[in-house]
Amino acid sequence: MMGQFWKLITVMTLTIGSFNNAAFAAQTSSPIAPTSVLTDLDAALNRKDATAVTNLLSPNFTHGDGYTRQSLTQSLQSLWQQYPNLTYRTEIVKTEVKTNANEVETLTTIEGKRNLKGQIWKIQGTIRALQVIEASQVRSQTILAEQTQVRIGEKPPTVTVSLPTTVIVGKDYSYDVVVQEPVNDDLFMGTILNEPVSAALISNPTRLQLEFPSLAELLTGRPTRRRPAAPSIGDSMVKPIKLSHMKSGGFFKIGRASSVPETQWISAILARHDGGITIATTRLRTVK
Repeated sequence: MMGQFWKLITVMTLTIGSFNNAAFAAQTSSPIAPTSVLTDLDAALNRKDATAVTNLLSPNFTHGDGYTRQSLTQSLQSLWQQYPNLTYRTEIVKTEVKTNANEVETLTTIEGKRNLKGQIWKIQGTIRALQVIEASQVRSQTILAEQTQVRIGEKPPTVTVSLPTTVIVGKDYSYDVVVQEPVNDDLFMGTILNEPVSAALISNPTRLQLEFPSLAELLTGRPTRRRPAAPSIGDSMVKPIKLSHMKSGGFFKIGRASSVPETQWISAILARHDGGITIATTRLRTVK
């Protein structure tokens, strides 16, 4: 069930970014052009026209995460194969006119769902990004903030995440993931993952294989032999992930930023004993 999660998250991150690029690639100096182009590009993405979107990227396109024009196109097509009903909606946050280019900050929302071996997967994601537009094409893009949730099964936990978008190198930060429903007598399992944001992770994604605690461990809190999930799907390296019994309705952590600038995806995986998993992924940028 969980085999394609990490590939999905990494590809989705790239694909939303490519949409932000494309959404403003054809804008002109007219003040109404961004809205007009946004409408046209929303339509192209919602009808899954990868060629129309990709043609709006500069041949010399660069991305803050290391992606290329070609990898963006490939990721769009891969994601649409998995989620053919994805919908996109982009809003302009602000626009700044430069001498030879425009800088456009956007907020993009995507939603979609799929049926994978009888399990319903639902995606909701938002990305705030900065595009540099030059000569009617997108020259570069930087992801400023990102949150994604994948909800699986009939009763996935509803969670809220509190994490700063940026943190100074070496400084502490708070990371809270709160289950919104009353916990009562429900049995919850979960864990937290950190992964670097990189183009290599897109081209060779890690597959997660969840290992659930036994019912005896959930009831007693004492470790027993783990029960692995169904085999993962795909050809990439498998990463076993152990879920632990949660004694509270979420995670409440203090982290410390790395000593050098970097960007990470921080993911909380939370599962109910009676069927339902939520994976909440947030981008954290460490800066000087």
